[in-house]
Amino acid sequence: MEILFHQMIVKYLCLSIKNKKNYALVNFIIAVSLFCFSCNSAAQDNIARDAKYSVSIPPNYPLSAPPDDTVSLTNGIYSSAFTKFWTQKTTVGWQIQIPLKIVIDLGANMPVSSVSLSTVRGEREGVKFPSDIFVFTSSNEQNCAYAGDAVINTDNETGATLAKKFKVRLTGKARYIYLVVVPAGNLFFCDEIEVTNGKANIISSTTSFASIKVDNIDAAVDSLKSIGVSEKVAMIHKNDLQRMAERYTVSRGQSPSSRKELGLLSQRINNVNDKNKVLSLFAAELRKRFAGSLLLRAVNPWDTLHPIYFPENGSSTYTLNTLINGVQYGGIVVTNISDAPQKITSLLTQVDGIIAGIEMFTSPFITINNFTQLPDPLVLVTHGGIKLEPGESRLFFMKVTGKRSGNIKAIFKIKTANSQAQLPMNINVYPTLIPANNFTLSAIDWGYSYFKLVNDRKDEAVKDQLEHHINTEVVPSWFIPKIGSTDFTDFKAHIVSQKFATKILLFVNYAGKDNRAPKGVGDFMGDDWKRSFINWYRNVLSSVREAGFPTDNLFLYPYDEVQGEEVTDFKEFAAWAKGAVPGLKIYATLANKDAIRELLPLLDIAQIKDDPLLLKELPFHKGEVWTYSVLKFAKSLSPYTIYRLMAWRAFVNDYKGIGFWGYADIGKISPLDIPLGNSVIKEDDYAVVYQGPGKSLISSRRWEAFRLGIEDYQVLLMYANKEGLAKAKKLAALVLNEPGNCDMADNVRNQIFKELK
Repeated sequence: MEILFHQMIVKYLCLSIKNKKNYALVNFIIAVSLFCFSCNSAAQDNIARDAKYSVSIPPNYPLSAPPDDTVSLTNGIYSSAFTKFWTQKTTVGWQIQIPLKIVIDLGANMPVSSVSLSTVRGEREGVKFPSDIFVFTSSNEQNCAYAGDAVINTDNETGATLAKKFKVRLTGKARYIYLVVVPAGNLFFCDEIEVTNGKANIISSTTSFASIKVDNIDAAVDSLKSIGVSEKVAMIHKNDLQRMAERYTVSRGQSPSSRKELGLLSQRINNVNDKNKVLSLFAAELRKRFAGSLLLRAVNPWDTLHPIYFPENGSSTYTLNTLINGVQYGGIVVTNISDAPQKITSLLTQVDGIIAGIEMFTSPFITINNFTQLPDPLVLVTHGGIKLEPGESRLFFMKVTGKRSGNIKAIFKIKTANSQAQLPMNINVYPTLIPANNFTLSAIDWGYSYFKLVNDRKDEAVKDQLEHHINTEVVPSWFIPKIGSTDFTDFKAHIVSQKFATKILLFVNYAGKDNRAPKGVGDFMGDDWKRSFINWYRNVLSSVREAGFPTDNLFLYPYDEVQGEEVTDFKEFAAWAKGAVPGLKIYATLANKDAIRELLPLLDIAQIKDDPLLLKELPFHKGEVWTYSVLKFAKSLSPYTIYRLMAWRAFVNDYKGIGFWGYADIGKISPLDIPLGNSVIKEDDYAVVYQGPGKSLISSRRWEAFRLGIEDYQVLLMYANKEGLAKAKKLAALVLNEPGNCDMADNVRNQIFKELK
C-alpha cells in the first residue's frame, strides 16, 4: 500500500509539472507523504510504542493528563506545538521537586540502540528542561546498567517555549528501561518516550557501565547528583583529578578517562564531604594554571554561577557605565586556589565619591534543589572578612550610582594574611541625567506590610520599594472601609504611610461576599447598593485628598484574576460605574482569555498575566495594558531573563506597567527558617528580599535586576525621544531575541549612552 501511494504521488507530480498545475498543492501532498512515511518509519523503529510503564509519582498537574493516565507516555501521540504543551491531555505533567522514576517494560529482552524523552521548557512560565534524566537498562529487573544522562548537551538551557527530545545511546539488549528525571524547579512535562531498536543509527553517544542492583538505583542517582557539583569539573581530566573527574563525567553521560568498574555508583555518597573533595582537587588544578593563592575574574553579575567557578585565562580592566542618578552593577568572582582555607577582606581604592557612589556586597550561595546552588542574597561587605575553602569561589557584587559626569579609575583588592590580588576598574558616568524617581514605567509588587518577612520593619520596606522604583501601591481590603461605613481613619493613615506611591489601587475584593454586599446596603448592584456605593466613593476621594494624594491616580480594584461568574458581575459593575460615578477609574488583573475579551474594553488599567498566549491579539481597548508574573520557586529564576527583561518586553510591546507577586511573600515558612547560606528554596517563596540584622532588609540579585530593568526602560524611552520609537524598539528587540545572553542589555545600553551624549 505504501509503495502504491508513493507511485501515485510521483505520477501526479510528473503530470502537474507537465501541465503546469498547482505547485502549492503538489508541495503539500509531498509534505504529507513524507510526514506519513517518517511517522510510519519512526513507529517501526520505536519498540516502546504502546509499552506498559509505571511511574513512581502519579501525574498531578491539573491541566494535562489525569492522575490515572497510564498510556500517554508510550502511545505515539505528541502534543501540538501550536498550543500550550502543558495544557494538553496528550501531555503528562508533574508538580514535583524530587526525582521521578519511570520504568518502561518492552515486553521482551531485545536489542536497543537509544531512548528519547520529549519534554518542554518555557522560562516565562517557570518551566525548565530537567536538570537530569538518568537512564538505566535491565534485562531481568534485578541488575541494571547506567547508560547516561540524556539532558547533558548544549541544548539544555533556559529560554523561550520549546519542545525537545533528549536522547541517550543504549547498547546491548534490554527489556526494562529506567528513567530517573530530576526536575529543574518544580515542573516537569513529557508527552512521549521512545526506545529505538538495535538497528537504528544514532548520532549521540555514551557508554554503559558496571552493573548495579535495580534496588540501588535511588542510591546511584543520589551519588550522581551529589557528584555533579559543577559542570566545570568535567573539564579536568588529569593527574590526581582523574578519579574524581571520572566519577563526575559518568554522572554527566560522557565517556570517562578510565573504563574501570564504578561500583561506587550503588553507594550513597556524603554530599558535603564529596563537595569538599571536589573543591580541593579543583584548587589543585587551578594552582597549575595560575600563580598566587587568590584568583580574581570579572563576570556579568546576572550570570548563572556555581560554587566552583572555572575562570577564563587572563585578566583585564573591568568597565562599568551609567548615567547621572542611574545605577549599574558589576560582579567579581574570587577563588581560593590555595590548599588551605583563607580569610579574605576586600576594599576598593581610589574611588571619587563625587562622581559615583559604590557599594560592595557578597552573594552567598543558596541551594535551589537537587544539590544545585546559586548566589542570590546581597550582603553588605563588612570588615569582618569571609572564609573560603580551597577551591571555593565567592561572588562580590558592586552597585555603582552615578552622581556627576566623569571617570573613575579604581582598583578592587582582595587581601589575606599573606597575599593579595587586585583587578583594575574603569567607571564612567555619562553626562545624561536620568530621573532619581518618578519613572515612566509603572511598577507593582503587591508589597503588603502584613507579610511576616516585613511586618516588623514596615518603614524599611517602604523605603526599599521606593529605591527600587515601585510606584504603585495596592491598598488591601482590610484597610478599606466597606460600603456604608463612614470611618476612614485607618484608611487615611495607611495611605499616608505609602510614601513611594504615585498610583493607588483600592483592592476592595468583591470576590468576597461581605466585601461585595455588606449588611445594610442591599443586594449587589441593586438600587440601594448603588446609592451606598456613590456615597462611599465620595468619602474615599475626600480621604485620599486629605492624605495628600491626587485622586486622578486612584483606581478601584474590584477583583483579582477575574474568572467564571465574577466576569459577569465585574462587567455589569464596570458598565454602570463608568456612567454613574464621574471620574471613577477601574483596574483589574486578568489571567484568562474570557476575562480579557469581556473586560479589557472597560478597564482603565488591565494588568494581564505575562503569558504570550494571553497577550496575543488583544481586543480593542483604550486603557493601559500592564503585565505581571507569579513566579514560583522565585529564588531559582534568572535575575536577567525573568526580572530585568520584564521591562524590555514592556517597551517593545507598548505595555505601560510591569509587576510580580510578591515582594515579601515567603509562603508558609518562617523567616527564621531561611538562613542566608545554604537555604532550600520553596515553591511558595516569592520574596525578593531577606531579613537582615535588626530591622534591616537584605536585597537580592533578582530585586536589583528588576530595578535596573525599570531604568533600562527609561533609557530606551529617552533614546526613542531623540532617534525615534522604531529605532529604539529595534535595539530592544535585539536584547529580547537573545534572552540567554546576559551581556546584550548592557551592550545596547552602552551604545545608547554614547548616542545620548
